[in-house]
Amino acid sequence: MITGEIFALELLQNLNINKDECEVVTKESKDASETVYKIKGKSKIILRDDNTETSRIVTAAHEVGHFINNRKSILKFLTFKWSGRILIGLVILELFLILMDFFYKHSTAMIYLIVVLCFLLSFWCNFVKLRDEYGANREALKLLYRYSDRIFLKHNDNRNWKSIRKEAKEQLWKGQKKYQGANYLLPIVSIAPFLVYIAILFLILMFS
Repeated sequence: MITGEIFALELLQNLNINKDECEVVTKESKDASETVYKIKGKSKIILRDDNTETSRIVTAAHEVGHFINNRKSILKFLTFKWSGRILIGLVILELFLILMDFFYKHSTAMIYLIVVLCFLLSFWCNFVKLRDEYGANREALKLLYRYSDRIFLKHNDNRNWKSIRKEAKEQLWKGQKKYQGANYLLPIVSIAPFLVYIAILFLILMFS
């Protein structure tokens, strides 16, 4: 039976993507598998704790799906890449303005503006990340449907698309639901400095 790494390599070969454009590696780690996409240079698909389980085959297809989607739309990739960085930058600015306000007391209006921007941007970031995951899942199912039978047969693996279809769909759906379940964290993080700021002001008023 083949591993997820071999399956990913076979998918890339079937898609006529050579090793100079994308490589597949396995690293033992508790982190999730990931795709490090490079617009110029070699991209890397990193699979964690790889083995012959069907779940690893599906994960491999999902990561190849990320690579294919990034390759198809550089604009979407850049949007995904920079959305989080812009949000982090604004949160840092929010924190800086809050600290400045404690000392100079003249940046309150700017704080409110940045807080609103951070809060709204967090929802946009969530949308971008969910779109990326959904696109990778959709591409993974296409890849499994088109190539899994051929790859399994080549490696004398008794599995086929029909036998793994249900498990693949369930795994990808559960992964996306888990991703959606964490959506509330980003808006909270985006305004966390402001919430601390309000709490401190409240305590100052109480004990003054």
